[in-house]
This record gives sequence, structure tokens and C-alpha cells, in this order.
Amino acid sequence: MAKNDVNKGISATAVAYVEKLNLPALKRECIIRGLEFERVCSSIPQLQTWFLHNYNNPINNARLNEYDRWSTLLLRSRGVDEAMLAPEFRLGSFIIRNAEGGEYKSRGTRSRIPKAREKKARTEDKLFAGTKKALTFDLQKKGLTKAEVILKVKAQFPDAKEKSIGIWFNKCKRMHTK
Repeated sequence: MAKNDVNKGISATAVAYVEKLNLPALKRECIIRGLEFERVCSSIPQLQTWFLHNYNNPINNARLNEYDRWSTLLLRSRGVDEAMLAPEFRLGSFIIRNAEGGEYKSRGTRSRIPKAREKKARTEDKLFAGTKKALTFDLQKKGLTKAEVILKVKAQFPDAKEKSIGIWFNKCKRMHTK
């Protein structure tokens, strides 16, 4: 992909991500970001372009099962063999057909769908918030002595080592005296 595309609103992260996707994974990514079902199969060459322009759209994993139902009905209406409707060809959940009423039942989701994870909060010193080190830095910035910091950190984190707390205290002191 050209550098000009990155400058036209397409992030380098999206480009790197789409380059690693195979066709089923690319279809999955486009569907969960809102691509119309009719366009998934009719515009395979344009899937990458659509994905890059819609990379930041909100993700809705439930659309994968909706797509599977839609494609199953479409294929049945066109007289496709039942072997083509096997669970292995689905993009969302593994769905099995109930022998009694012909209903579909989910057997679990595919592990290939990445779950959105929240990023951990960081302090102004770029440390993970809520850690022993972050607490040490915070207490040192408030002006407490080394002994007081060690006592307070050990009270909140009993497994903390005094030597580590001392090292973090001195590092923070050096950082903030410059």
C-alpha cells in the first residue's frame, strides 16, 4: 500500500492488520464493522479497501451469526447442497441443527474473533496505575520520606520488598529533581 493512503485517513495500524488477514478473517472483520451482507460476497476485491476506510467503526460480533443465518437461507433458496452448509463454513458460531425441529443451536464461538480489551490506565510517569511502583512514585512526589513510603507501600502491598521500594523511591527522586 502506498504512503499516500496513510495520509488520506487510513492508519498504518489498519494497513498492517489487514495485510495479515486471510479471506475468511477479512470477511469476518468487515461484517463485524458493518458491511452489508450482500456486499460481502459480491465485492471480494474491494473488501480490503472497505475495511481500511471503516477500521475504526464500532465492532458488533453478533452480526456474524446474523450473516450466517442470512447466507444459509440464501444458499438454501438457490438449491445448494447441504454439505456446503456445514458448520465449518460459518464465520460466526459453530451452529448445529437440532434433529427434532430443524432449529439451529449454538455450540460455541470461534476463538479467531479477537475480543476487544481495555487498555490499562497509566500514571503521568507512564507506570501502570494501582501497582506498588506507581504508589511508591506517588508517595515520593508528595514529599514523604523513604521510611514512610516503605511503611505505606508495605501496608497496602504486604508482599512488597523493601529493597525494590527503595530502588523505586531513589529513581523517582532522581527523575523529579532534574
